[in-house]
Amino acid sequence: MRRIGPGLNEIGRRAPEGLLAHEGMMFGLTHFGFRQYWRDIDMLEQFTRSEPHADWWRRIRELSAGAGFWHETYHARGGVEALYVAMPEPVGLQKFAPGRRPVGPFMTARARVQGGVTHAASPQ
Repeated sequence: MRRIGPGLNEIGRRAPEGLLAHEGMMFGLTHFGFRQYWRDIDMLEQFTRSEPHADWWRRIRELSAGAGFWHETYHARGGVEALYVAMPEPVGLQKFAPGRRPVGPFMTARARVQGGVTHAASPQ
């Protein structure tokens, strides 16, 4: 994750359009995270489909060097979705939400949220 972290820090310094707030957090010596607030899902999707974010997702296993990675998306108007990669044990929504592979109708965060059901996606 060392190769992703600097890019995420740069996002905090040079906010893409629609990013309202970006906060870094340390949960321990080897566990860090970021929380972001976006104006709307359209701006968030525009960011996730652009570089460098799109490249990170294409190369997540290589870039993570064996570290686990997860994200959870909460929408102010309702709906939650999550994605987990190489987590050694369940975390967050993964502990209780039904798992689904992110394919077909569950391919995008928007589709998972609009499905009206909370799902924990795992591409493994």
